[in-house]
Amino acid sequence: MRNSQDWKLLSSGEPGLQSGSVGGELDPLPRPHDPANEAFGPQHSIAAIGYDDSKSFEQNVGAFFALDSDCETLLMSGEEFSRASTHPSFFQGLLDIGAEVKVVFYLRRFDHLLESVYAQCVKDYLTGPIEVAEYQLDFYEILRPFVEALGPDRVVVRPYNPKFWPGESIGQDFFSAIGLPHLWGAMRKPAGRINESLSRPETYMISVTEGIAEKQRLMDHFRARPFPDCDRAKFFRSPDFRFDFNLRYIGLNSGVAALNGGVDITEFLDLANVDDDPHWQAFDPNDPQIVDYLETFRAKNSDLDGGDDWEVREDGIEGMRF
Repeated sequence: MRNSQDWKLLSSGEPGLQSGSVGGELDPLPRPHDPANEAFGPQHSIAAIGYDDSKSFEQNVGAFFALDSDCETLLMSGEEFSRASTHPSFFQGLLDIGAEVKVVFYLRRFDHLLESVYAQCVKDYLTGPIEVAEYQLDFYEILRPFVEALGPDRVVVRPYNPKFWPGESIGQDFFSAIGLPHLWGAMRKPAGRINESLSRPETYMISVTEGIAEKQRLMDHFRARPFPDCDRAKFFRSPDFRFDFNLRYIGLNSGVAALNGGVDITEFLDLANVDDDPHWQAFDPNDPQIVDYLETFRAKNSDLDGGDDWEVREDGIEGMRF
């Protein structure tokens, strides 16, 4: 980048404070700048990066992007940026490499977020029912360091809700939020969905499986032998529970209105919508299809392992209703 003369656009977030990754990539632009591409603006780059807070800003960003690049717009997406905000050098690094910095956060409904976090974490390290899932739901406290370091004009807050997106497209919404709405049409989109969610039965089976290796075996088993699509509900918790759950966090997040154009958090996150899971019914872990599927998986892996080290928990979990 050309340091102070460049325009730096940063998308930041994590689950719930969703990153601005939009599932596509720009068609390559000629280098040096080709006037024929004026419709897209001069030289853009996109970098999706992680952030290791034990390393410097230059080490983190430089591992994914040439800091001496001559691109004029850089879009960065990273789920760890909000954690990096505890380090003053993070903000100083942004300001050093970009004349204009804009940070975009996508906020998700509190209840939807916790269900999503749970479904994701049980694929990795978490074992047990949804009650064991935790996440910071005081969004404004996460946003505060960005506001204080960069100023409120540089912080854009959008709802993670298709009803508020132009054309119900998060990609179009993101590029509109950063002032480049024309770029979405120039991006190549993936043919299929990215990071497909598991069904409630699949999530439950992963949640009672201990150990990353065993969880991965079960994920492979899902792919080899798909579980029947017999459960159309999306959430473990009931609409009434989730409505009350959301009420707990409205007051804590009232400050978000100062960053979203004055829209009340209830409207912004569509918290009054109790019809978001029309097929909901209490989840039954004793459903014969689930029991049979787990037994088949257990038998298969018992054969592979010689009958040792089966890690699916049954004590205290089976029969539990979420």
